[in-house]
Amino acid sequence: MFAARQLQRGFLSTSFTRTFSSSKDVPPALLKLAASLEKEGIDYCLMGGNALKAHGFDRASTDIDLLMTQDSLKKFVETHVGRGYSRRYTGAKSKFLRSVDKVPIDILVTGS
Repeated sequence: MFAARQLQRGFLSTSFTRTFSSSKDVPPALLKLAASLEKEGIDYCLMGGNALKAHGFDRASTDIDLLMTQDSLKKFVETHVGRGYSRRYTGAKSKFLRSVDKVPIDILVTGS
């Protein structure tokens, strides 16, 4: 299990690619999102199939699953929705799409 510090900002954009067998195994949408979250100072934790891949398990994944606090989710919405990301459907609170390639992003919120 990773230490909590590694699950904060910068984990994906710095050490994450080293945990995959090669950098080509990291989905481009994930790298771009991680860089954007880092730039905006938004804390997150990678979950789901991509997290399993980072631990060496071979698991296909077509989406990006993240864990965030309510404050981080609010900041994500303020800084990303309408700027390359959109809500997956009207009224969606934690389900988004990357506009350019329609990669789904699911955000689980701590304490909900």
